[in-house]
Amino acid sequence: MPAQVTQSSSLASGAQILVKHPLRRVVILCAFLLVFLALYRVMVLITMPLSAPIGLFTTFMTVWGVCFFLYFVASIWVIMTRPLAGRWLWVELGLIFAGAMVFRFMLISLPLGLSRDAWRYLWDARVTLHGYSPYMYAPLDKVLVPLRNIVFANCPYGEFPTKYPPGAQMVFILGYLLNPTNLVALKGLFVLFDLVTCGALAVLLARKGLDPRRVVIYAWCPLPIVEFAIQGHSDAIAVTFMVLAVLCATSSKQSLRLLAGVCIGLATLARLYPILLLVVLVRRRDWGLVVACVTTIALGYLPFILLGQGGIRSVLLSFSGQQDLHPGVLDMAPIYIANELGSRIASASVFSVTRLLEMAAAGITVLVICIQRLRKRMSVEVALFLLIAVVLMVYAHVFPWYMTALLPWIAIVAVPVWTRERGVSAKGLAVVMVWYFTCTAVLSYIPGLDQYFTVSNWLIYYGVSFGVMVVGLAVAAVIGFMQHRSAFEAASPSTNSQTLPKRYVWLTLASIRCNLRSPRSPVRRGK
Repeated sequence: MPAQVTQSSSLASGAQILVKHPLRRVVILCAFLLVFLALYRVMVLITMPLSAPIGLFTTFMTVWGVCFFLYFVASIWVIMTRPLAGRWLWVELGLIFAGAMVFRFMLISLPLGLSRDAWRYLWDARVTLHGYSPYMYAPLDKVLVPLRNIVFANCPYGEFPTKYPPGAQMVFILGYLLNPTNLVALKGLFVLFDLVTCGALAVLLARKGLDPRRVVIYAWCPLPIVEFAIQGHSDAIAVTFMVLAVLCATSSKQSLRLLAGVCIGLATLARLYPILLLVVLVRRRDWGLVVACVTTIALGYLPFILLGQGGIRSVLLSFSGQQDLHPGVLDMAPIYIANELGSRIASASVFSVTRLLEMAAAGITVLVICIQRLRKRMSVEVALFLLIAVVLMVYAHVFPWYMTALLPWIAIVAVPVWTRERGVSAKGLAVVMVWYFTCTAVLSYIPGLDQYFTVSNWLIYYGVSFGVMVVGLAVAAVIGFMQHRSAFEAASPSTNSQTLPKRYVWLTLASIRCNLRSPRSPVRRGK
C-alpha cells in the first residue's frame, strides 16, 4: 500500500515540509498519541452520565474541545509533512491505527452522556425478536406492556414508532443477542464498523496515490470516537459501507462493481441518504451495480414488511417526518430571529417556504453534480463531499454524529489553504470551512440542555457554526471566481491593435500557400 504513494499526487508537495530524520517524525507522532491518551483518560475519570450536573457536563465538553484542538494540530502536521518510505511509513500507519483502536476501546464502557438513542436500538431489537414490528408499534403502545424492562425505562421517543431502517435493525438485533440489557456489546459492534472504515479509507487513499497517513483525519477525530464509542450511534454502519462502496467502485472488474452496488444498498439500509451514491458512482450501462443495490435494499426491507403483516407504508416511510420532529437551521433561524426582534411568525408559513428552498438547494446540487460527472469534470470524492454536505445540512437538524459521514471525504479532498506558488486556494478554504463546521456541530449540545435552551443561545450556535462556514464558503467562491477569471484572461489570445493585423496577415499568407499547394480537380463540361 505505501509503495503506491507518489509525490505528484501527494497534497501539494511544494507546500509540504521535508523531515530528514524519520525517527523524529515517529517521536512527534508518539507525543500526539500520548497526549490523546491522557485526555481520553480524563474522560474516563469524569464518567459523565445522562442528566449529569452542569459542572460535570462543562468539564466533559472542555476536555472534548481540547481533544479537537489537538486533533487539528496533529492532522495539519501529518498533511504538511511528506510521507516517509519503506518501513518508516508502516511504523507511522501502525501508530495511527493503534491510537484509533485504543482511543475507542478506552471509552466503550462509559455510560451514555449526551443521547439516549442507543437504548432505543436495544428496545427495537427486543420488540422485533418478540414478533412485533417496531415500525408499527411505539414503545408506549399497550400491546408492548409485557416487554417493558430497564431498556424501556431508558428508551427515548416512546410515542413514536422507530425511525431506523432495516439494515440498522439487523445490527441492533445482533447487539441485543450479545447482551440484551447492556450497551457495551452494541457499542462494540459500532466500534468494529468504525475501525473497518479506518482501514478501508487508508486503502482508498493509497489507491488514489495519496498519502495513506491522511486517514488520521478520520481515525483520530474526536467526533466519531465519542459519538460511536461512548454514545453508540448507528451512523457508523452507513459510513463504513459508503467508504467500502467507493473503494469497490474504483475497480473496473464487474464483480467489484456488483459488490459496490451491494455496499450502497447496505449503507442505504442503515441510513437513507447513501442511496445518493448512485448519482456519483453509476457509469453508463452500469446496470449490474444498480440491480445489486436495488436487490439488496428489497431483501433488507422484506422481513420487516412480512413482520408487519404487509404494512408496507409504515416500513418504507418510517424515516419520514424527521423534519417536523427536528427542524433544521433554515427552518428555525427565521423564527428565532423574529422572536429576538419582538415579532412572531407562524411556523407553518415559514416551513412552507424553507422546505421549498431546501428542496431546491438539494435538487440543484444533484443536477450540477450529475452534469459535472457526465462531463468528467468532478471526481467521485468531491461529488460525494458536496452531495452529502448539502443534503445533511438542508434536510433536518444537523446532529453532531451526522457529520461523521463527511470526514472520509475530507481526508481525500483536503488541500493546503495557501501555498507560495499559488497563493490562497479556494478549494482548500472551502474544505476547511466544512471541516470546521463538522467539528463545531458538537456545540449544539449546549443550547440543547434545558438550562441553556434559549433563542439567544441557539442563534449564537447558528452564528458560530453555520454562519462562519457560510461566510468562509462565500469568500472561497469569490476567490475561486477571481482566479478562474484571471486564468481565463491569461489563456485567451491577445486582441490589441498591434498584434491583430499581424495575425490576419499570417492567416492570409497561410491560406494562400495552402491554395497554391493543393491541386484542383478538373471540371467536366457537359457535351
